[in-house]
Order: sequence, then structure tokens, then C-alpha cells
Amino acid sequence: MVCESCFSRLGANASRAIPGPRFSGLLFLRVCAPGSICVEIVQELTERYVLNHCSTNGSVSPGSSSKPRSSRRASSVRASLACALALCLFAPPLAQAYGLPLQPLSIQLRSGSNLVGLVAEQALGESSEFPLHEVRWTAPRKLSAEALASLWGLPLAQLRALNPKLGETVEEGEALLVYRFNPFEPTRSVGKPNSGRLVNGVPFPEGDAWELRETRRNHWGTRLAIGALHQALERYGLRYPDGPKMRIGDYSRRTGGRLKPHKSHRSGRDVDFNYVLLPGTDGERRWGRVSEENFDAEKSWFIIKTLLDSGEVESMFVDRFVQKLLAREAAKTLSKEHVFELFEYSFAGVNRSAPLQHWSGHRDHVHVRFRCAPGDRSCR
Repeated sequence: MVCESCFSRLGANASRAIPGPRFSGLLFLRVCAPGSICVEIVQELTERYVLNHCSTNGSVSPGSSSKPRSSRRASSVRASLACALALCLFAPPLAQAYGLPLQPLSIQLRSGSNLVGLVAEQALGESSEFPLHEVRWTAPRKLSAEALASLWGLPLAQLRALNPKLGETVEEGEALLVYRFNPFEPTRSVGKPNSGRLVNGVPFPEGDAWELRETRRNHWGTRLAIGALHQALERYGLRYPDGPKMRIGDYSRRTGGRLKPHKSHRSGRDVDFNYVLLPGTDGERRWGRVSEENFDAEKSWFIIKTLLDSGEVESMFVDRFVQKLLAREAAKTLSKEHVFELFEYSFAGVNRSAPLQHWSGHRDHVHVRFRCAPGDRSCR
């Protein structure tokens, strides 16, 4: 089972989080693969906790209770059912607190010999989803470790903790670990986007279909905000392998807070990125102001539509001029009514409650605001 393979990675963290001999090992929440989380009570742990007083031949182990076997068996079954109930009650809010969608749990009870094993596991999404377990960034040139940590917005001590063999100097092209998922330290977006902060932020990963700035202090966000855009850009790269690379602008700082010159971008839920411009229009080197002549409406709409379809977007800020160009592209596959639902300004009319909203200053880039993650009660 996939959960077994990741026991060594996060088992120690789980043991510290669930102290005491009665509960040590009873319930482990650990990431088992990119984009998935498993909750498992394995047979070994059942032996240790549920049937720790019974040997395989039914005799009484040293230090065990002298209760009759039938009483011990009934007690074991009750304990197993209690574990199943606790799993059903507490696994969903815990998974939501980590910003992960939760599918219904598949719980199986199996019995054999003197063992009652309880296994519950769930798969979260497809394998193409953002691999939240680890993120590495590449040094742009030869730098001291201290300078690189500053460039990336990480405390030097944390960079060294993630990379124990890190020396005083980092060579150009060397990839360093900048993030490792810890299920006991979930990302939290605290407060509102224009007055909040970010706790346990996630860095945006490197990729073939997009570019990150050399200075990456502002490339941190919530798991949901990072994951949704990452998946959209991965799909863009697959759909248009020869298309221009997207350029990622500001998310938030690693701990959020004020980020000049923005009024928002404080809580890890906002991000800026460019529109796709046609080749030969200087759009491959910098953010360019959109015109009818230079705008690649097809590719730009593909990314925006992919984000909207994810269900993770609260709103997008797009200049009204650009909205009208995008609406024409959207009308090739969508009804007039659907276009009206999506755009504040389009040929279908004006819709003040549409997810795509006009905001001055957004003719050369898109501003996306993602929704609060399920279970993040500190998010506003």
C-alpha cells in the first residue's frame, strides 16, 4: 500500500504530534504521494493497541489482562469500531484544514485470526495535480547561501535545515529544497487579502511552461492558490508546447503582510501573471499592454477558462477592453448567456456580479484572487 512507503518520511512527525503510549501510532496522517493524503491504521498498530494483550495463539501475553477471551475480543471489536467512527468524524476537517479536497472515505473492516484491521484511504485528485510534498528552486548564479536565502525570502536557518549539506556558497544551477510539506503545519490565510497575513506559505515551483523572477521573495501563497495556478499552467504547456512561457508576478511574501505597491497580496490568495501576446510583439520579454493587434486571445482565454473551471477562483481583475476581446474568443464555444455570466463587460451586456471584473491598471496582466481553502476559518 502506498501509505507504507511514506511511513519513514513522516512517521516521526506523527509520533510527536500524537504523544503517549496509548495513542502513539494509532492514527497517522501523512502525505503518501503528490496530491494525496492517506489515513491508515495498519495491522501492526492494531496489534499494538487494539489486541496488545493477546498473542497469536490466544494465550495471555505478559502484563496483559486476565479477562476471558470473549471479553477481550468484544473489547477489541468495540475499540476498532470506535477508531472507525473517530476516523469518519475527524479526518474530513483535518484534511480540509490542510487545504485539500476530501473525497468520501472508503473504510474496510477485515478480520482474521485474532486481528481486526482497519484501513481507510483516500485519493485526492489526479496525478497531474500540484506535487505539494516538496519544492526545489535553482540558483540563478553563484551566490553565498545567505544571499540566496535573502533572494528567495527564506531565513538562512530554514534553508540550511531543508538542505543539511548546504555550504557557504551555492553554485549556479544547483537546485535546493525550499519547501517540504508538513501535515501538522497547514497553510493558513489569515484575514482579508488587503489586511491579512500568510502562515506556512507554499512557494510556486519552477516549470517548463512559465518563468519565475530571479528574486522570489513574493512567490509564496496558500496551497490552494499555488496548486490551482500550477495545474492551469501545466495544462497550458501540454496544450501549447510551443507557446510563449508565462511570467509569474507577485503572490505574497512567505509570511504575508504589506507588499508594495499592492493594496492586496497580503494573505497568499492573490497572484498576477501576464496575458499571452503574439510572437514578435515584445510580449516574450516583458509584460505588454494588450491591443487587438498583439493579443493572443486563444491562449489567454485557455488559461483563464481553466482557472475558472477549477472552481478555486473567487474573482479575476481584467481590464474591460481585454474582457471584450476575451469574450469574443469565449463565444466560439460558449453560449451568450454563459458569456454574460462570466464577464462584467462583454457583447452580452454588463454583469456586475461576474467573476471577471474590471479594475484599472490590469491591461497588461491578470490579477486572480483565489477562494479561501475549506476549513481555513481564519481566512476572510
